[in-house]
Amino acid sequence: MPELPVPSKLGRFEVIELIGVGLTGEVYQARDRNGAMVALKVLARSKQRDPTVFGYFTNEQTLLREMTHHRRHPHIVEYVADNLVQPPYYLATRLVEGARGLDAIIGDRMPLPVGKGAPQPAAFVVRVISQIASALDYLHSGHPTYSPIIHRDVKPSNILIDASGNAVLIDFSIASHPHYALINEKTLGTPGYMAPEQYTGEEVPASDQFALALVALHMLTGRRPLPDKATAALRQIERWRDTRYDDITQMLDHRIHTADVLIRALAHNPAHRYESCEAFADRLRRALAQDGEDVRDAARIHPVPEMPSQPARLSIPYSWIGISVVMLIALIVLIVAALSPATGA
Repeated sequence: MPELPVPSKLGRFEVIELIGVGLTGEVYQARDRNGAMVALKVLARSKQRDPTVFGYFTNEQTLLREMTHHRRHPHIVEYVADNLVQPPYYLATRLVEGARGLDAIIGDRMPLPVGKGAPQPAAFVVRVISQIASALDYLHSGHPTYSPIIHRDVKPSNILIDASGNAVLIDFSIASHPHYALINEKTLGTPGYMAPEQYTGEEVPASDQFALALVALHMLTGRRPLPDKATAALRQIERWRDTRYDDITQMLDHRIHTADVLIRALAHNPAHRYESCEAFADRLRRALAQDGEDVRDAARIHPVPEMPSQPARLSIPYSWIGISVVMLIALIVLIVAALSPATGA
C-alpha cells in the first residue's frame, strides 16, 4: 500500500503520482505551492523506527541541504525542503525535467534483460562521465565542512539524464563524510559497481572513480562489467588484477587507448588510479578520440531498446502525426498562393 494517497496534500506540496521506490521509502512527483515540480521522497512507515534506515534518510537530507546552500552544482540533485519533525517524514528535491534513469537508457533495468543493452555513442559517454566526474570532485574536495564526501553508490540507476541530455547524480543515502559513520560500514554499496576496498569498509574518494569507470565501461560495451553478487564481483575484480586486465582490453576490442585509461581507473589499489575523477574523464575523452571515436558533444541520447509494453513507442506515431500536420499546412498555403492571381485575392 502506498505511503500517501494519490492525489493528496502533504504540507505545502500537492502529491501527483508515485514515480519510484527506494531503500528508504517511496518517491512521488509533487507540485510545490509556487508551482515548481519536485520529487518527494517519503520515509516508509515500516522503517521509521529503524535507526539505520532513518540515518540513511537524514544523512541524505543533511548533505543535499548543505550542498545546495553552499553551491548549486548543476549535476547534483537540488534540495528544496524537508520535514523531520513528525511523520510522514519527507525530503523534497527539484524534479529533473524529462528525466530518464541511465539504467533504462543503457538497458540495465527490467523488463529488459539485465546487462544486455546497446553500446552508447562515445560523445554521450564522455558527456555523462565528465558531468558526473565534476559532481564527484565537488563532493570529494569542494564543500568547506563536509568534504571529503564519498558517494559510495555510483551506478546507472543513480544517474538521471534530463531532457537536454545532461546528467544528474542522485541518492546520497549511504554517502560517507566526516559527520556521518555507521558501526559496520563493510560492503556498503551495490555489488557490481563497488571498488574492492569497499568490501572491507575502507573506501576513499577514488572508490567513486572506480565505480564511475565501471559505468563508462558499461556504456561503451552495452553490458555490465561485473556480476551483481558480492562474492562473484570481488572475485572478478581480483581476476582482472591477476590477468593484467585482459578481459577489459578484449571487451573494448580495438580501442586500446580507451582500455588503458579504464584499466588505470579500475586499478585494484586506489593509490594507482587518477588523481581526480575529472582527470579520469579528461583522459577518457582524449583516449576515445585517439581510438577514432567522435567525442564531439551531442545532446541526443541513444535510444534504449524498446519493449512492446513501453509507452515510449507512442512517440513514433505522434511524431509522424506532427510531420503530417506541418506538411498539410504547407500544402494549403501553396494552393492558396497559386490561386491568388486568378481570383484577385
